[in-house]
Amino acid sequence: MNITLLNCVFSLEEQYIGESVPEIRQQLEEYAQGRRTTFALIIHWDTLPNTHILTAIATIPYGHTATYSTIAAQTETHPRAVGIACRKNPLPLCIPCHRVIGAHGIGGYGYGVAVKRQLLAQEADRG
Repeated sequence: MNITLLNCVFSLEEQYIGESVPEIRQQLEEYAQGRRTTFALIIHWDTLPNTHILTAIATIPYGHTATYSTIAAQTETHPRAVGIACRKNPLPLCIPCHRVIGAHGIGGYGYGVAVKRQLLAQEADRG
């Protein structure tokens, strides 16, 4: 499913979520409006690629960030593997890969660095 939020079209693979498309959309829209800081979605973790990395990323609280190296240490992998998992994240925003940053800067983002900066600024303002 595609959803436009914050002037960006996000692509989510809803087969990994055990909720209806309208429920997913509602929660994402509430997030974009700053009315939701966590998602109440049933995620089928056991079917996700890179589950161990994405699970660690999902624990990064709203308004906070973690480095690729920190997530790599938590998951006993390499920072590049964390970057690959972020790039292939089938549930952007729900699994907040935008909260993963480089040790020396913001790092990349599949939807563009400007969108990543916007998401982080929104969360910092409301978190």
